[in-house]
Amino acid sequence: MNKKKIIATLVIGLIILLILFFAIVLIQKNRQAKIDKNLDLTSKTFTPEFLSNEEKTALDVPTSLKIQAITRNQSGEVMVYKIIRDDSDIVNPKKIN
Repeated sequence: MNKKKIIATLVIGLIILLILFFAIVLIQKNRQAKIDKNLDLTSKTFTPEFLSNEEKTALDVPTSLKIQAITRNQSGEVMVYKIIRDDSDIVNPKKIN
């Protein structure tokens, strides 16, 4: 009788552990899906802003360069900019900490 009780207890314990494991896995997948969905929305709405030739001249930068405006002050003047040598250099200013 004792062996049957021990086996039954072990089986019930394993079933509970499996249920907890699958619940945690499903919760994590759901969270990751929400994060991925939010990242997709922000990446679709981001449009980089590039300096005009007049702004480049005012900053004493060659007009032949492709330059992204990262931040501007309240009057619209460029405070931080980045030289773009390749499209992979483009950044989303909201993602910079």
